Amino acid sequence: MVSLGLIVLLSAVGCAGYSLYCLFRHLSWHNRLKNALGWPETKATLVGEIELNSGETKYFKYYWAGLTFSYTVAGKRYQHRSNMRANAQWADNTPEIYKSGSAINLRYNPAAPEDAMIDDEIERTSPFSYLRLFFIFIILAVLLSGMGAILLFTSSINTLLHLTPR
Repeated sequence: MVSLGLIVLLSAVGCAGYSLYCLFRHLSWHNRLKNALGWPETKATLVGEIELNSGETKYFKYYWAGLTFSYTVAGKRYQHRSNMRANAQWADNTPEIYKSGSAINLRYNPAAPEDAMIDDEIERTSPFSYLRLFFIFIILAVLLSGMGAILLFTSSINTLLHLTPR
């Protein structure tokens, strides 16, 4: 029979693993943003209309905007799809800079021009959501591992003393 302490310890391992995944995502996103600031800049044109999307949790509503931009690098045409955080006001009044056909600054990776970020995407993106998740799950892993260790210890003591709960 699997003990409750072992289940709690396995849960702690899962939380620790997910926290490391979040830390990796944070570091890779932070590195991408840092690199993008050094990329060459060009003008891009918004293709089509902005797609405003929203989601809801138990505690709040969130919005994101889907934008597709077209730009040219060394005579070759590229398209870039960007998803950015938005706010509730965008639902009624999309900012003028995001109207179809408008021009906006875009930074592209010189080694791979199809990899690009618009300036607003760089400014509006927060990589810290992954960092917050890292801390939440690492704390949870520590708490669960402590609880699991205590449960396993008391279970083994009860077994050694041949005490069985009635």
